Amino acid sequence: MCDAQPMNLRLVDDRRIVIRHENGLFTAKVEPPVEGHDLDATFALWRDARGHAAGVRLVHRIPILDMTCSEGLVG
Repeated sequence: MCDAQPMNLRLVDDRRIVIRHENGLFTAKVEPPVEGHDLDATFALWRDARGHAAGVRLVHRIPILDMTCSEGLVG
């Protein structure tokens, strides 16, 4: 018999990592922000913003919402 306990997964339903194309730059912002952490960033390339968002998603389990409609756009 296995005594393993299920992991306590904490999913935050109201937060999203939103990627936007603003003023020629790509922003990745957590909305609403995580208190005590500055997770927002701005990049020249979409793939960098997406990479940052992916890292935040893995660590904080926050889903990504890409509002750029330009997956793969390089600038």
